[in-house]
Amino acid sequence: MTSAAFDRNVIPTGWMHPIAGRTLVRTRRYPISALLALALSAMMIPVDRAVAYDPAAAALYANGWWNSYNDVQYPRFGNDCTNYVSQAVHAGGYSMHYKGTSNPWYYYFDGFWGWSNSGSWSVVSDYRTFLQRDIPGGWVVSNEYGRQTASSQGVAGDVVFYAWYNDRTFNTNSHASIVVATAGSATHGGAYGNLVDAHTNARYREYWTLYYYNSLWPSTYAEVWHVSSTNR
Repeated sequence: MTSAAFDRNVIPTGWMHPIAGRTLVRTRRYPISALLALALSAMMIPVDRAVAYDPAAAALYANGWWNSYNDVQYPRFGNDCTNYVSQAVHAGGYSMHYKGTSNPWYYYFDGFWGWSNSGSWSVVSDYRTFLQRDIPGGWVVSNEYGRQTASSQGVAGDVVFYAWYNDRTFNTNSHASIVVATAGSATHGGAYGNLVDAHTNARYREYWTLYYYNSLWPSTYAEVWHVSSTNR
C-alpha cells in the first residue's frame, strides 16, 4: 500500500472530530485524469499583456482570419460576427475584463465545461455597451442611416455596428465588423473609403456600409466606434 505522505494523488483535507473537537486529517484520492484536467483548465485562461491597444495589430489579425476560424485560441459561434471582432480587438492588445468586474468582456476554456464567455464577447448590443461603459473604451465618431456610401471618420482598428431595420438598441437584426483600412477600394462594388472585415458571412476589405451585400441598406443604421489606443 502506498503511503499517503508519498502518494501524489492523495490530497489531505481537514475535518473536525465530533467528540474530541480537534481538527484531524483524512485523505481523499483523486484520479490523475482529474488533476490533469484541473491543470489544463488553469492553463487555458488567457494571460493578457499590459500593452496599449494597437489598431494595426487588430487589423492584421482580422485580415489573417477573415475566411477561417482560430479554433485553437478562441470559441466559435454560428453567428460569429461579434466574436470575430472581439478576437481582433483582443489580439490588438485590449485586455479582457473577467467575471466579477462591473463591465465584463472575456472568454476562457474550462477543462470540464468547455468554452465560456461574457455576452459582451459575442453579442452585438452587449459589446457596444461594453465599449460605451469602459474607460477609455470607445465612442461614436460617425453614423449613417439608409445610405450606400458615406464619409466615415473611422480608422483601422475601429468597430462598426449595424442595425438592419434601424433598431438603434442593436438588440435584433444587428451585425458588427472591424475597420482594417482607413482608405482603399472595396473588394466588391468599387467604392472607395473605410474598409472592413467581418464574419458570419466572411467579408474581406469591403466598403464599410456593406451596401454591396445588404439589400436592406435603405433601412440600415450604422455606427462607427473609435477604439481608443490608450486601452490596455
